[in-house]
Amino acid sequence: MENLKPNIGKRMLSVKEAAFYIGLGISNTRKFVEDIKAVRTIGNRVLIDKVVLDQYFDSLEQQQN
Repeated sequence: MENLKPNIGKRMLSVKEAAFYIGLGISNTRKFVEDIKAVRTIGNRVLIDKVVLDQYFDSLEQQQN
């Protein structure tokens, strides 16, 4: 039987996933995502909003142009 799950990217990342995504260590990632207000708490889980991360880095790119 075929895999019927759509191939969609994750919007919310764990701190570990976010650290890998942006290329920082865990401690620096925690500080960074708090500074840019990308932290979301759902129940007891702390997740990082990937859209906020992408918007932040896109804005840096636009400032350089």
